[in-house]
Amino acid sequence: MRLLIAGWQGQVARGLVEMAPGDPDVTACAVGRPALDICEAKTIERAMVNTRPDVVINSAAYTAVDKAESET
Repeated sequence: MRLLIAGWQGQVARGLVEMAPGDPDVTACAVGRPALDICEAKTIERAMVNTRPDVVINSAAYTAVDKAESET
């Protein structure tokens, strides 16, 4: 099974990539900006074509909590 993990710099993505080698049937490919920007359809399509995943995991997140609360 091929995993495409969005948000490669985050803690969740790193944890998933570290766990994947423990299962010979799993290949994890973590991709982040600018190659995969979840707000840009073209980059999503390109990542899907390049990795041909069976499963997509979106671990991308906006982590500036204080700023997120003040933005509308």
